[in-house]
Amino acid sequence: MVDGLVGEEEVVIKSLGRYLTDTPAIAGATIRGDGRVTLIVDVNQVLDLAAKDRNGRQAA
Repeated sequence: MVDGLVGEEEVVIKSLGRYLTDTPAIAGATIRGDGRVTLIVDVNQVLDLAAKDRNGRQAA
C-alpha cells in the first residue's frame, strides 16, 4: 500500500545492465537535479511479485 505521494518528476531512466540483472522490479536509475542517484521501481513487477508470493503462501 502507498501512504502518500511525495511528488512527481520527469526523468530519464538509465538501464543498469548487468549490475542489477538479477534484481526483480528495478527498472533502472536516474540522476536527479540535485545530483542524487535514484533507483526506479517497476510497479507492475512489484505487483506481480506480491501476487506470486501471496499464491505461494496460500499453497503451502
